[in-house]
Amino acid sequence: MVSPAATAFTSLTLSASFRLQKRLATDGRCCQADAGWPQFCMPISVEHERLRQAAVELLEPGDFEGTAYDDITRRASELCDAPVAIITVMDGNSQFFRSRVGTDLMSRPRELTFCTHALRDPERITIVEDASTDARFATNPVVTGAPYIRFYAGVPLMFHGQAIGTLCVFDVKPRTLQAKQLEELRFLATQVMETLQARHAPHAE
Repeated sequence: MVSPAATAFTSLTLSASFRLQKRLATDGRCCQADAGWPQFCMPISVEHERLRQAAVELLEPGDFEGTAYDDITRRASELCDAPVAIITVMDGNSQFFRSRVGTDLMSRPRELTFCTHALRDPERITIVEDASTDARFATNPVVTGAPYIRFYAGVPLMFHGQAIGTLCVFDVKPRTLQAKQLEELRFLATQVMETLQARHAPHAE
């Protein structure tokens, strides 16, 4: 027997998939591949970014409100012994910080982000042990200047089959994470998406 929760989730998925297809069919906008972006910030393709952006636009304004997400970012910071932990959403040419520990920033231009690279490989955790020696990031202004980022680990957040953002941690010193920490960080990313999906589930009458 299918549980009510599974039925609700299936209904949610089908409904959102229909809305995603409808948006793609009616929205003529495409990602503008800005030639001024560093290569590592470029989307995989215009079509890939178009699909990803359509999923982002299914989000509601209040989806990331409340303390549930802050509890997750706080736990990620503690688990990884990292001074900064963030839940991000990549929307167009900007990265928005929907929950954060260790920074007062609310957003950042896409071309300065590490997370764009993580979105290019949504099946794995992206780890940068020392950004200053990594050719992908060594010239990034947030590496060569304040806040002098060195370490990054980001888990893509999948929403209707697309990577809309990440749960990520940063440090200003080179380092890595142990296998157990990576496993737990991935689990916390799952909690982010379960919280988000619950908010999109049909409300009982």
